[in-house]
Amino acid sequence: MERPARPATLATTLALIAVVLGCRSSSSGAGSPGGTSAVAHPGAAAGPAPATDLAFSPAIVELEAPLGVREFRDARLAGRWASRARLAVSRVDDPALDVRLLPPDGSGAPGLRLTFTGDRTGVRTGQVVVTTGLAQPADLTLLYRLRVPSAVTVSPSNPYFDLRDPGGRARRLEVRGQGPDFRVSGADIVAGPFRATVESDGADSGGVAAIRVRVDEAKLAGSPQRGFLGTLRIRANDRAQPTTDVPLLALGALGPVAPVPDAAGP
Repeated sequence: MERPARPATLATTLALIAVVLGCRSSSSGAGSPGGTSAVAHPGAAAGPAPATDLAFSPAIVELEAPLGVREFRDARLAGRWASRARLAVSRVDDPALDVRLLPPDGSGAPGLRLTFTGDRTGVRTGQVVVTTGLAQPADLTLLYRLRVPSAVTVSPSNPYFDLRDPGGRARRLEVRGQGPDFRVSGADIVAGPFRATVESDGADSGGVAAIRVRVDEAKLAGSPQRGFLGTLRIRANDRAQPTTDVPLLALGALGPVAPVPDAAGP
């Protein structure tokens, strides 16, 4: 089954993720992965270009697909130089995302079609990088967010950590499944500078488990980066959905290192 995705609603979390990804790109220097979100007039001097010159519309593609269902959404170039660009896909972060070139529309602007089939529950984000065929700069980045609805509910679903506040460096997550027999068997950090521990597997709380996620301050010591993404993977006894991935986001500069109190709330 294939159907066009519903128009995206760009929530605050997406904007924060865009900031983080932008920080990664700008701080990595020459030769780093990713690209710019705006392209200047061909042959113009190097430097920041107005976003109106060339950019993707929408700037962030959001796709939601239930398990086994295929969804797609299109993004086209917009701006004064859209008709001059000749796109070629150079990198796609997620192998589950199929990216195809779209021919120019009536305005002469080419585009991309992103197609995703729900494979595993959770939310993940990434980038599609294309070359533009223009002299300066040579590439362009499209951000995306993929979501597969889950039978397991995590609250908060997009934990945010404030590195500027010692009390904001830990969050308590509640995890619910289908009924009181739901149990969490483990919690692993598969990406990012975080640590996770299972405080309650749900046995003593009617199937509502609790996981404490903390920023791993030792891994951030001395880092000039002001934003970090991560992924928490929850293991549970749901046979249809044994694992659930939760995106993690930390922003701000790490201040004085102090122990995070166990009583830090969500």
